[in-house]
Amino acid sequence: SYSFCTLLNMTKKCVVIVILVTVVSMGMLHSYKTKNKTVWAARSERKSAKDGGRPVVRGWEGRFYTHEAKIDPCKTRAHNETHLSFHGEFGQELIQVLPYVHHLYLNCHNLKITTSRDTTPLYYFLPSESIHESGIKRQSVPEDNSCCPLKSPHNRYFNRSEWSPPPLKDFYSNSYFQYDLPLLVITNKHQNEWGRGPINYLDTAVLVNLVKMLKDHFHIVYYRQERGDEMEPDMSFIFPLGEKAQLRGLGVTMLEDVHRDMKKKLNDSRLSFNLVQFWVFSNARHFIAVQGGNSVLAALLAGPTGTVHVLIKAGRELANHTITTWYGNLSGARVHAHLTDDSLLSAFGPRVATRGPGLYIILFFLFSAAYIFYPRGQTS
Repeated sequence: SYSFCTLLNMTKKCVVIVILVTVVSMGMLHSYKTKNKTVWAARSERKSAKDGGRPVVRGWEGRFYTHEAKIDPCKTRAHNETHLSFHGEFGQELIQVLPYVHHLYLNCHNLKITTSRDTTPLYYFLPSESIHESGIKRQSVPEDNSCCPLKSPHNRYFNRSEWSPPPLKDFYSNSYFQYDLPLLVITNKHQNEWGRGPINYLDTAVLVNLVKMLKDHFHIVYYRQERGDEMEPDMSFIFPLGEKAQLRGLGVTMLEDVHRDMKKKLNDSRLSFNLVQFWVFSNARHFIAVQGGNSVLAALLAGPTGTVHVLIKAGRELANHTITTWYGNLSGARVHAHLTDDSLLSAFGPRVATRGPGLYIILFFLFSAAYIFYPRGQTS
């Protein structure tokens, strides 16, 4: 039989073990949640929806479609018109032009803007007659020739006194594009970059791995521009990738399919692609994107509770750390930069859909029990 001293020592050991197990398990659980926070957010969002706790969003109505002007915050506007014209890259327009135009609007300027095709939905706060979509193709614009105070989208620090991104997510959020699972948007590209061929892109193997890890937690919408698309870029050659058939087989929704279906539903063959894109993206809080304009759009539409993961293997954003320093200021989202495919994949797995820390806690208990109760140092 155990003596009193032996029992006392065992009690002390048990207390120490319990404290250690509690601390270790809490640390492991925090580490697991941090590593897989996107999936934990999806679980929480799905539970909230089941409990009736989903935030109320503005219903889908025709006023989004007709692009009618909103209530003007200014009683009077300046008599002199401010004319702006921009035909540079899409990402530059989102970073340099759109926030400046919104700033001028809030400060009661009388605005007229000339820009590239299918950009009217960006400037929802302006009357439609103030926006002119020209037939001029987008082109590379020297930074010192920008129409706006912010001359470069690659500055790590800049004066934001005339920089006010509009709340696109608040305006375009709707109850029409709702799914059984939380929405995850993946945007990709596969085109010539700086004359060196495709660089910043998700290949088919990476996409398939991501989808297999995340499809049980999210409804996934995927978009990549292709040659012949309505929104084919003006400035760079697109290379084929051949991933979409395989992704469709895994249950992924293609954004171009959504656009086609909406054109049929609304009986409008000229329905804006960007308008449908904003409807869908505004209902998402989780994004995976690659360097370029679509990563900026993701950061702009993710919202203050959103998360954006950006794959960037090359680009001026790397040297200036712009993705992680101020992309989040576009809407308040958390933005993470990944330099390699493995880094991006590790943000979601490999434990993302398998097991939590429970197994390790059980093993810890077993070894602790063996340590306490296994007889040691006894002689016959």
